[in-house]
Amino acid sequence: MIKDVRKNTDFPIELETGLEKALRDRKYITHRFFAFHDVDFASARGRKKMISDLRRIAMLFQTVDDKLKRIMKALMVRLGVTPKILADILASKEAEARRDDTPIE
Repeated sequence: MIKDVRKNTDFPIELETGLEKALRDRKYITHRFFAFHDVDFASARGRKKMISDLRRIAMLFQTVDDKLKRIMKALMVRLGVTPKILADILASKEAEARRDDTPIE
């Protein structure tokens, strides 16, 4: 994705670094977080440590997401992708999801 975006807009190296950190942290949460905090889970102090760890990661995700949104918004304007086009695509996908939705019996 970064290579494609970089072709059409100025992509700061700090954002690329932030995305790499966010990916590393996402993998950590998915694959190692509970193993790393196995003993922490058993105490209130340990759970506070886990929460602190997750809050730090959430702040990184939010920061990177905010920066990425600004760049993507500018890129969409440059490429002629309007809010109307995005709304139409979203409406189409929602309608498709409703058509494919069948009750679970």
